[in-house]
Amino acid sequence: MKKMTFGVCCGLVTILCVFMMSIVIKMGTKNIVVEKLHVNNELTRFILQGVQTADVIDEATGDMFVQIDWEALYPFEDSTNIVQVVGDGKQIQSIGEIYTEKVTHIRNVVNDYATTYLMNRIGFVESAYRYDAVMGWKLTPSSATDGIVFLENGYLAQIHAKNDTTKIAENMENLKKYLEEKNIDFLYVQAPTKMSMTEKYLPAGMQDYANENADELIQKLQRAEISVLDLRPEMYKIAQDYYGAFYITDHHWTTTTAFQMAGVLAQYLNDEYGYAFDEKYYDITNYTVQKYENAFLGSLGKKVTLAMAEPENFELIVPDFDTDFTIQIPERKIDIRGTFEDTLLDYRHLQKIDYYYENCYAAYMNRNDATAAIHNESLTSNQGKRILFIKDSYATPFIPYIALGVEYVDTLYEIRYTGSVKSYIDSIQPDLVVVMYSADNVNGDGSKKTSAFYLQ
Repeated sequence: MKKMTFGVCCGLVTILCVFMMSIVIKMGTKNIVVEKLHVNNELTRFILQGVQTADVIDEATGDMFVQIDWEALYPFEDSTNIVQVVGDGKQIQSIGEIYTEKVTHIRNVVNDYATTYLMNRIGFVESAYRYDAVMGWKLTPSSATDGIVFLENGYLAQIHAKNDTTKIAENMENLKKYLEEKNIDFLYVQAPTKMSMTEKYLPAGMQDYANENADELIQKLQRAEISVLDLRPEMYKIAQDYYGAFYITDHHWTTTTAFQMAGVLAQYLNDEYGYAFDEKYYDITNYTVQKYENAFLGSLGKKVTLAMAEPENFELIVPDFDTDFTIQIPERKIDIRGTFEDTLLDYRHLQKIDYYYENCYAAYMNRNDATAAIHNESLTSNQGKRILFIKDSYATPFIPYIALGVEYVDTLYEIRYTGSVKSYIDSIQPDLVVVMYSADNVNGDGSKKTSAFYLQ
């Protein structure tokens, strides 16, 4: 009996050691070998399989990203006066906050490597969900942030807590005043959330407040005389079934919906701001729809695995007319010129089906990079016009179709961009700034540099 107990203990210790070593090896490979030494080869990609490395290397293509100090390039107004501004004990509090943030960051990183990045994690999770399926369980997590909810109509979704939008609205109003001084137009575009405003199909006892948060924010913005285009009502005009405008396994709208909503914004800019977007750019008959059958498993589907979700079709909408673009993305050392397909699409993300480690959404070149600059070289209308989008991932398949109708489109993705929004605006001098966020992202208070609605 003692020998058996000793053997079991030795086995458990061995498993624990292997588990800990896998964490150490993955952390060392990402944080030292790849990030510091810039080594990227088949071995490092094998070791980091399943690890989120989007800040360093593109998992699908193997492209190394350039680490850019955005704040050095686009400094904040008070960047040289931080110590003087805090003063009288507040500096000590600031140091304490920095320490707390560092500790929290380290804890989150270790937690990620011990859970999300666990060796063969997908296999474990898939097995667990298959067991749930056999037992007939569809458990709804108590967490209102990261948990996946199985809606009664078969769609996967996430739920959002109630949020006070006061500080977000203040950030927007401050940006509006800054732009007014520079004679730059300002527009807030409210992209939708997957949850319908009328039929939520939530399990009993569950609540979602994404639309309520967006409604509250819009009311505050309108009181501050900020122009707002709410795309949510428009969704009901293009889809008899609201949920049909979204992927079943993802939180994003479909590429077809994004194309249609780009047409809504183009018409709004024509009517309200005197632009001249050509209607042909938003007529689907002028495009070829390239379909990739059963190629896409969305972000929510990845979490519940193929045991509980089925792959979906993914579509690219490609112009049949001549196009000529330049796109620059500093982080990925991209500076190319060519057709819509050559510059605004990246087919490498569709060359093979990999449900867990590939993202079909990245087939649109202007994805969640800190900055991107698109120049339409063949435009006949809206020449000289420049629009800056401060946006989230909903804009990824949306921006290219706006770029068809205006000479310059620039994008900022605040979650990766750490410099000053105002400094960036000063550098490019746009005619219009569009802040476009989905209702999913009307959360927090926009107080951190890498959060939605920071706008400083």
